[in-house]
Amino acid sequence: MAPKKPVTPLGARFKGKRIGVCVSGGLDSKTVCKRLVEEGLDVLAFSGDLGQPDESDIQNVKKRMATCSVDTVIVDLKDDMAEGCFDIIQAQATYDGGYWNTTGIGRYVTCRGLVTAMMDNKVDVLAHGATGRGNDQMRFERYTNVIAPKMAVYAPWRDAELLKEFPGRTEMAVYLNAFGIEAFVGPKKEVLDRRQPRGSLARGGGPRVDGDAHDHCRPGDGRVAGEGAE
Repeated sequence: MAPKKPVTPLGARFKGKRIGVCVSGGLDSKTVCKRLVEEGLDVLAFSGDLGQPDESDIQNVKKRMATCSVDTVIVDLKDDMAEGCFDIIQAQATYDGGYWNTTGIGRYVTCRGLVTAMMDNKVDVLAHGATGRGNDQMRFERYTNVIAPKMAVYAPWRDAELLKEFPGRTEMAVYLNAFGIEAFVGPKKEVLDRRQPRGSLARGGGPRVDGDAHDHCRPGDGRVAGEGAE
């Protein structure tokens, strides 16, 4: 039995607007999209294909997101990413003389590609899955402000109401399961950054740990360090 729709400001805030959600097809992506859909909002998902070595079939993202009643636009960014990598090599851009800065350029390539596709699809609001403590939130928001100044940005994991509703991954899985959507919390494990594009195997500041809790910081804690966008 599907849970009763909670009354939140989300519906009123985005009524009449089309929301473009940057997705990976994972737990966070599904939760955010389903939650917005349940508010009766116009939601369209977007995912970039950068030639990620861990994504054997990028079209699977479409299938996973379809379970949440949203369509997904897959944006082919492989050539853009390749050009960015060559620019990095030409500029000899590395982190403290260490690994190549392909992770950083990958964020720009992703944001530019997705924002452009969103503009083509008449999107009013970009929603990203970056955590409240990661520098990815700054990248997505600043790039969007430059590329599409009139497009608003919504950060679900800095929304106090949403954080209250979903304080951890267990609550997300329970929410989705109630709609018959497959979702698992999974054991804690060290993983390489799943967003790594072709040409990059950098850990992006260290290993990520997926567990039964967000890495999200509550609003107002002031920290801007590390990584963590889905």
